[in-house]
Amino acid sequence: MDDHLTLPEGSETRIPLRAINSCIGSPTFELSKYLASVPKHLANESEYSVKNAKQFAEFISNQKVSEDELVVSFDVISLFTSIPIVMAIDIVQRKLEGSDDWKNHTQLTKDQLVDLLSCLSHNNYFIFEGTQYHQVSGCAMRSSVSAVIVEPVVMQEVEEKAMETSPVKPKWWLRYIDDSNAYIKRDGVEVFYGHLNSINTNIQFTIEMPTLTMGKRSIAFLDTNNTVTEDGKIEVGVYREATHTSKYLDFHSRSPAQSKRAVVKP
Repeated sequence: MDDHLTLPEGSETRIPLRAINSCIGSPTFELSKYLASVPKHLANESEYSVKNAKQFAEFISNQKVSEDELVVSFDVISLFTSIPIVMAIDIVQRKLEGSDDWKNHTQLTKDQLVDLLSCLSHNNYFIFEGTQYHQVSGCAMRSSVSAVIVEPVVMQEVEEKAMETSPVKPKWWLRYIDDSNAYIKRDGVEVFYGHLNSINTNIQFTIEMPTLTMGKRSIAFLDTNNTVTEDGKIEVGVYREATHTSKYLDFHSRSPAQSKRAVVKP
């Protein structure tokens, strides 16, 4: 993990870790909830995003893959804590200036929203084992404001810029939060991957290539396992980890009812 937190004044130690803290009940909790209701109206309906595995499966099952093309996946490394706060606020400010829709959801002015968002984003503190820390790198995880600034507002801008300027154009690029699935010419994968990581040095992606099993290429995405058949069609199945045991909760157990319902929820 490449995120850093500052220790108390006088200490030069830098600890690489990623803090995930509940903000419920904190002094800024209610303000954060209120502000989070505004930026979400700045995001447009993106052609590059998918809502869930069902939507992705319906799309990809109707596609065909050629021998000179690959279906690959990309994943942002530590999404929330890799987004520079200054960058995030700048994008929000530009979107506020370019739209009036958000004005129907608050009585605050643009400058007031930007100031409050900046204040919340730059002041994330927590106590661990009696020591107070200040997060100085990236957006805070589990923060209501971070959730709507980072995704979809910031990620939409990053991917749109990447698609518009890429020397290699994927046939499709579909993203769910920080995971993306793309269909690219085999000889253009490395070029596209390098371009993707050049958009912002703080926002870096890992790449997952399809695996070859019994002569067929397959790749996982959003709990689906997608296998390319001999005729180029894509068979969509359920992805299961190697440690999957096929054992599920007993309905008559004392586990929470919502956990039992989730077993069969599509």
